[in-house]
Amino acid sequence: MFRFEASSQLYLLAIIPLMTLLFVYARRAADRKLAKLGSAQVLKKYLLSTGRRTRWRFAGFLAVTILGIVALANPQYGKKVDSVRTRNVDVFIVLDASSSMLCEDIKPDRLSRSKLWIKQFIERFPSERMGFISFAGGAYLHTPLTTDLATVYQMAGALTPDQLGTQGTGIAGALALAEKSFAREQGHHKVVLLVSDGEDHEGGAVDQVAKLNRAGITLFTLPVGTETGGWVPAPGGGVLANDNGNPVQTRPDRELLAALARGGGGEMLEMADGQGNFELLRKKFDALARVEAAYQSFSDYRSYFQYFLFIACCLLFADSYFYRRNS
Repeated sequence: MFRFEASSQLYLLAIIPLMTLLFVYARRAADRKLAKLGSAQVLKKYLLSTGRRTRWRFAGFLAVTILGIVALANPQYGKKVDSVRTRNVDVFIVLDASSSMLCEDIKPDRLSRSKLWIKQFIERFPSERMGFISFAGGAYLHTPLTTDLATVYQMAGALTPDQLGTQGTGIAGALALAEKSFAREQGHHKVVLLVSDGEDHEGGAVDQVAKLNRAGITLFTLPVGTETGGWVPAPGGGVLANDNGNPVQTRPDRELLAALARGGGGEMLEMADGQGNFELLRKKFDALARVEAAYQSFSDYRSYFQYFLFIACCLLFADSYFYRRNS
């Protein structure tokens, strides 16, 4: 990568056209004076400073000025290529906080059980950077990527569906927010951990996972809830009813979560596996970390101003030498 360390100095090049105009004006003024002279000796005296040699000397002067300005701006070029191997894994925990997560088919309820699992996950991976996103009808970034994992757990532990306002389940929006929230720096492996019962009211999750995959982001899913499901609690107590007055039952959509994990290059975990989940994730994270990230780094620049100064000095020496020789 090429750059000028002090690029503002290049504005001095604006004096080159001005110098050229002044030279042309001076040459025409000299020609007008010569036209008025009749003495051969006087003409010979003036001709020593006119003609082709004068133009060449002025061109050399312009070249020296340009070279000096370029040297002042200090041209630099970064040639260093680094091959970087990193063990850093950035993880966004994406937690479903829709009303269906209050179902008590697992005790004490799906959301509370998810929070406990997230706490255990954070405790077992203390060296990773993590961020936290929750979603229901919309997605919300609570914590960007950070090494302050206590804050991540605090945000997750305090989450309730009432905090999110609009209810529903929009998995695609949550995954899109995670993609945008990852740091753009190179050398960090990106992982999204989706904790949800899989009910998706908005659609588009499969397409969004394809975008994650193209961005180099690996997706793991964790279904929450039993196969038989259960009733969705109402905010004021009892069971939530639909528009027809029938109680609303919820079952985890394991097929969708499994498909999302496959499309995202990860796996669907099982909450019942306990420690086995964390061992699997550790192996997967280690496998990601073994991928070598090679990229060009231009942090180490070499300066080349001295070459421009050398050429300028050579031109000045040549001008002085030939001028003295011919005078």
